[in-house]
Amino acid sequence: MQLVTGADIFVDNYTPRVTKNLGLSYKELTKVKQDIIMLSLHGYGVIGPYSNTPAFGLCTDALSGVNSLIGYGDGIPIATGTTLSDPVSSLFGVFAVLAALDYRRETGKGQFIDLSMHDAIGCLMEEAILPYIMNKCEPHQLGARHPYMAPHGAYPCKGDDSWIAITVTSEKEWVNLCKVIANRAFTEERFSDPLSQWENQDELDRLIEQ
Repeated sequence: MQLVTGADIFVDNYTPRVTKNLGLSYKELTKVKQDIIMLSLHGYGVIGPYSNTPAFGLCTDALSGVNSLIGYGDGIPIATGTTLSDPVSSLFGVFAVLAALDYRRETGKGQFIDLSMHDAIGCLMEEAILPYIMNKCEPHQLGARHPYMAPHGAYPCKGDDSWIAITVTSEKEWVNLCKVIANRAFTEERFSDPLSQWENQDELDRLIEQ
């Protein structure tokens, strides 16, 4: 509490139960520093059924559903190369605190910020969540593919574990790719436009790999 009297920001990453038991709730902090900004960055927020559940990035990633979208179409979830929840929620926290500091400069008032790792990672899931809410369209694993661009993926090259990543985002890029590969099959009707390329990407990928 002596430190708080001269502080601008108080950040805690315990579960809400621990913070409360230590006497470090926002209400208690404002008694010694009325304009304090408090960021509570928990796994699942200050209120709710999981609020006092300890959390790590691996847990919140899995519960968000993001792992279920990573894979190659066989339904087996694959964890990300890192824990997304940790850096994403930290960045959200920094942004929120900066906004609170700006607000305090204008009004003289502090703020309590309730930010959960689970909510933060959920913000990266909009392309999966919104189609389901609107149209009951189940999200599925895309592997290295894209929802509407093709070709889009990592392709094996000659040599030991050599790969090239190719993404075509426009008609101009498609024309340039065809010139580089110089395969007449690419000029066929089934690849005549972006939709046809996407609908026939199995064959397209096979030709590129060759």
